[in-house]
Amino acid sequence: MLIAKNNNKQIHLLSEMCNRHGLIAGSTGCLSGNTIINFHRTGRGFKTTLKKAYKRFNQKDRISYNWNRDYSTNVRSFNGNTIQLHKISNIVYSGKKPVYSITLENGFTIKATLDHKIMTTDGWCCVERLKEGTSKVMCDTLKPIKSKSTKSSKKIIDKEVYGLPLHPFHKIRSYKQSRYPYTKRKTYAVMLHRLIYEAFINDLSLEEFISILKKQPDRIKTLKFTDPVKTHIHHKDFNHYNNDITNLECLSISEHQKLHSRMNKFNFNQGIPYYSKVTSIEYVDVEDTYDIICEDPYRNFVANGIVVHNSGKSVSLQVIAEHFSKIGVPVFISDVKGDLRGIGYKGNITNKIAQRLSQLEITDFKFEDNLVQHWDVFGKTGSPMRTTFSRISPLLLTRVLDLTNAQEGSLYQLFRIATDYKINVNDITDLNSIINTLIDNAESFEEQYGKISKQSFSAIQRSILILQESGSSALFSKEGAFDVSKLLSIENGKGIINILDATKLIHTPRVYAIFLLWLLGELYTTLPEVGDLNKPKLVFFFDEAHLLFDDAPKILVNKIEQLVKLIRSKGVGIFFVTQNPGDIPDDILGQLGNRIIHSMRAFTPKEQKAIRTIAQTFRSNSSLDVESEIMKLGVGEALISVLDHNGVPTIVEKGLIVPPHSQIGIQNVIVAETGYINKDINSFWDINNVGGA
Repeated sequence: MLIAKNNNKQIHLLSEMCNRHGLIAGSTGCLSGNTIINFHRTGRGFKTTLKKAYKRFNQKDRISYNWNRDYSTNVRSFNGNTIQLHKISNIVYSGKKPVYSITLENGFTIKATLDHKIMTTDGWCCVERLKEGTSKVMCDTLKPIKSKSTKSSKKIIDKEVYGLPLHPFHKIRSYKQSRYPYTKRKTYAVMLHRLIYEAFINDLSLEEFISILKKQPDRIKTLKFTDPVKTHIHHKDFNHYNNDITNLECLSISEHQKLHSRMNKFNFNQGIPYYSKVTSIEYVDVEDTYDIICEDPYRNFVANGIVVHNSGKSVSLQVIAEHFSKIGVPVFISDVKGDLRGIGYKGNITNKIAQRLSQLEITDFKFEDNLVQHWDVFGKTGSPMRTTFSRISPLLLTRVLDLTNAQEGSLYQLFRIATDYKINVNDITDLNSIINTLIDNAESFEEQYGKISKQSFSAIQRSILILQESGSSALFSKEGAFDVSKLLSIENGKGIINILDATKLIHTPRVYAIFLLWLLGELYTTLPEVGDLNKPKLVFFFDEAHLLFDDAPKILVNKIEQLVKLIRSKGVGIFFVTQNPGDIPDDILGQLGNRIIHSMRAFTPKEQKAIRTIAQTFRSNSSLDVESEIMKLGVGEALISVLDHNGVPTIVEKGLIVPPHSQIGIQNVIVAETGYINKDINSFWDINNVGGA
């Protein structure tokens, strides 16, 4: 399968080597959480910090503050000429990273990682390449472009009619609130354009309607009114001064907000960019960082008045996944950022894709959709994919609940008792029930199973409560564990691309990593031995793979290494997707023969060592300085080394990734109901199960 091209040389990934595992790596730039972003939702613009926006966009703030994602969220983006509103697909948390403060001549400042790209007079440039006193950065004027027909940018206030106490939906105004200062007592107000519309639907003139509302209470019950809590009166030409009845229509509030949101995307807050010189770049500290994922075609946004790029490795992953599907290999992908759903839809030509195809000299490129199955632990954006406490095993559950060694011992005690007494421990209710039983009847179990520590079990229950508060308890199902054989579907010769929506699950990184690890263990346990096949039975993409190894105990790392070695014989290939290959243990990294490395940055001695290490593991190319080239790669470029027919790594090449045939970016999905199947099998993660090693 063609994945990249360098001049006239094509770089292919051989299907018979796809179960030899692979690595997709590349650092992504991020911004400090206190960065100010101009957002636009439901017809209005406002400013907030990136950290607050992340919480509200991902439903992690107070319920009243959370954003309804049925309505589009827009930011200001550079479209090649002006700055205008552009839709985003996600806001993501990128972890704690060292950030630097960039100050401009015009007083604008922004805190970003050294690898975050900023628009300059020389194009997109990483922060680390900016030069004080020389580099000029693109800024936003934040001033609207005035239309010739617009006389004033002053906000239009709809006129109110006062003294209408009989109107069922009037608003009470004091003389201070009234727009007429001579009104010296409380009065009852209704918007003029609403009165005009209601007079029309009652076949009355405006004067007759107002007269009834003032003096004729007996006729009120016979009239029709529009409830402002449920409906808005919309001006069709968006001109609030035009109250002609032909220009008014009654819409639901959601319809009205969506309409204004779509129109304002094009009509409001356009700006002409300008450039300002960089005066200083200073190290600040290690901070929580975030990024915004913008939809095509403008992958950038304005932050603190400065035009910055949004980054990612999703396109490379998408290209490889759809190629596997075409040759009949099912694929599993964990979609952390929410920008891979478009893989199920036919792509569209854009200026960037046309430019890339021209660079690659590809003339027969065709856009196609793919067969996709969506999964979601929470059952909202896809069919439910869950496990049970019994299936996930104490070793992994210890990581999920963040238990001490003593509490882990108690957990093993619990599951041994559950096994001996044939008790199913599926969800939170089952787990709490058996814990309460052990605490209340400790003496009856201690002779056979040893000391029952009430303190340890109480601590486990507190950890369960924390799991519930985070929302991750939805991972455990009363109905039983997910049947992994559903991931192996093939239709009409094409492999189904299974996408797990992990945009919410990633909020608890350890739970996310353990759940995917459990899926791999289930695949190993259930699939038969097949040896080396002409093509794999499944390719598994593990995004944000470094989360597997963060503070992981040695026993778990050893089990992961064992799994990666053995699962090849079951016909499963694993691609680890991470920001830094140095986050993956050397013994596991050495098993990843197919490698696609995007641009990486080295801020610390550890990261510099990681770049040297990854450069040395490539089969050398005399015409390419790999260590230096890794830090110079541009957008869409990668260093690639794959396995040949004999399983030997090819010489590393620099190439441009071929565009995907499917849609880039987020799409809405329809939830399909899926049944649960619970099989009575052993788990790979049992301590006594050596997996045949």
